[in-house]
Amino acid sequence: MRSLSIVAWLVAAVPAAAQQNLPVVRSNVSTIDVRIGEASRFRWDLAPAATPGVIPAHLVNGKPHRVTVTTDVESVSFQVEEGQRYDFIVQKGDTANHLQIHGQRLVPAPGIVADRVSLAANPERVCYDERRTPYLNVDLIVRNGMETELRATELRAFVLSPGGELLERRVARDPIELLGPGRQVGAMREGLVYNPFLFTSVRPDSRIRFEMHFADAALPPVEVTVEPRSCVTRTRLVLPLAGRIAVSDGHDVLSHHRRSGYLGRWARDLGMVDNFQRFGLDLVVVDAQGQRHRGEGTRNEDWLSWGHPVRAAGAGVVAAVHNEQPDNDVIGSENLWTQRSAAENPMTSAGNYVLIDHGGGEFSLVSHLRAGSVRVKTGDRVAAGEVIAAVGNSGSSLGPHLHYELRTGWGLRGVRGLPAYFHDLTVIGTGEGGEGRPVLVNTGDVIVTR
Repeated sequence: MRSLSIVAWLVAAVPAAAQQNLPVVRSNVSTIDVRIGEASRFRWDLAPAATPGVIPAHLVNGKPHRVTVTTDVESVSFQVEEGQRYDFIVQKGDTANHLQIHGQRLVPAPGIVADRVSLAANPERVCYDERRTPYLNVDLIVRNGMETELRATELRAFVLSPGGELLERRVARDPIELLGPGRQVGAMREGLVYNPFLFTSVRPDSRIRFEMHFADAALPPVEVTVEPRSCVTRTRLVLPLAGRIAVSDGHDVLSHHRRSGYLGRWARDLGMVDNFQRFGLDLVVVDAQGQRHRGEGTRNEDWLSWGHPVRAAGAGVVAAVHNEQPDNDVIGSENLWTQRSAAENPMTSAGNYVLIDHGGGEFSLVSHLRAGSVRVKTGDRVAAGEVIAAVGNSGSSLGPHLHYELRTGWGLRGVRGLPAYFHDLTVIGTGEGGEGRPVLVNTGDVIVTR
């Protein structure tokens, strides 16, 4: 939900007498739904009440469009042209919200080709997960160059052998996780689909063809083919926490680390090209019964992770450090963290952190560290396994845990997430890693380090 922009001159520009002649739409709620032709639909918040605002009506190719504003009571429509502003009022009880529709030319998203719909994969290098139940961490980008929105109805996937033989067929009808209302991709916009499939026949020499189908029968399906390859980490990594460790959230299809809206305009303006925490891990210390804390776990001190030593995951040079963010002290709340603009501070959500440059474009990030616990400074050289800090609850954190990710650099601009393969551990229950091979751990794994 997006708040209305404040423009103080609007009220003054609409004299009291003239206000009586403005279109009025009545409402019992504090939100309005806006429909711009067939191009897009979105919801606006009317809080704070009576704040004047401007709603941009993005017009495809500058053509006029009918804009319809709907509440739970009634609606009003405007024929909007580029460069023009149209005043109206939303009346809720005794409060009048003075608003405007402003016709603006829609700027196509990067990669959009007029009159063409396409499907692309991101990242282009799709990593093959060598686990017993492999998952391909890849997103599909739908690019809509049409003047009307698209509605996706079905996503299909075909696993093919090197010789082209069909090995496996998967279909997803509900839900297709497009970032947009319903399964829609707006005109001249992009939609994002997180790969929803678990494949049983994928091998490093397989090919997977994805097909997306649409409600418009005249529109042919679009497709993209990916070829997963092994992406074992160049740096020899060890898990940054020693002992018995559970991965409370990893990078499977249901993980919050997988759900990043990096296609939005705000993300583009920040230089984002990918989900930087694509392979992120939330790690917690547990006992043999899987308990994460003592008692009710209402205090940081109750958690087994609190103050647990954090190790350098690999050898390298400390590239960046933050050590002064107070730890949140209400479990389930980010009560002592104030979110800053990502443009001002791209690492704001990490709280206290250490970023280590391993060379070769691989950086380890450990986040949410305990305030004042960081033992290293920028420029220090560290060895794999060296204690560098302690687990805390700082930044965007709801309880003591360690967030780890392997990435290509600091901040957001151009940064990509990388798969982290860890040595010297055993996955309880499967025995993976016990034979000496590195493991790409994921959600639900319980690990004992060696």
